[in-house]
Amino acid sequence: MTPEADTDRVPMTFEERNTWLAAILVPLSTLGYLAVVIPRLLSRPVGEVAWAGPMLWSIGAVIVASIIGSIISAIMSAIVSREARMETDVRDRDINRHGDRIAQAITGFGAAAVLVLAMLRADQFWIGNALFLIGAVGTTWGAVAKIRAYRGGSMVKPTRVTNSIRALRARHDDMTQAALAERLGVTRQTVIAIEQGRYSPSLEMAFQIARVFGVPLDDVFQYPDAG
Repeated sequence: MTPEADTDRVPMTFEERNTWLAAILVPLSTLGYLAVVIPRLLSRPVGEVAWAGPMLWSIGAVIVASIIGSIISAIMSAIVSREARMETDVRDRDINRHGDRIAQAITGFGAAAVLVLAMLRADQFWIGNALFLIGAVGTTWGAVAKIRAYRGGSMVKPTRVTNSIRALRARHDDMTQAALAERLGVTRQTVIAIEQGRYSPSLEMAFQIARVFGVPLDDVFQYPDAG
């Protein structure tokens, strides 16, 4: 019998749930801010538009909603799946770096636009709102990139490497994914992602996996012969 046949779908980690919250809350709060400020901009001179207060409320709402959403998500996960693990592992950190690089690239490009506005002595309204919108776009885009990576997207180049981890677990007293994860010091989600070829482990982790099963590395990971 193949172990863990009902766990092919990678469940969300604590970090992924928080990423979903950011991907939802930041655009919503930004749209709410624009819904307040744009009518004011259309009805009076730009120098008279009160924008700082709504912007602070928008930012504060995201922070508070993220904290509350994270707490609720952890509680619901503990009730439904009894998995409320909040630690991160190497896969979480790799995905976070991937998303952060994208967000920083957008922010850096936007900062140049803000610098131009400052050099042109644009009104504070335009400078402040440009910074706000660039931050919102960067955060959202970075969160979307992380979600794609968590769900098996394009964080890494496609690989032809396959693995026999599922079969090796079956041969070792039907070792569970959770048990293997504990031996490796990672989350069960990472083990599932590696089994499915959705995450490429480091060379060190590959050797750790081989050592757990007591087999050579090429019994765990295989690369097809040329031709």
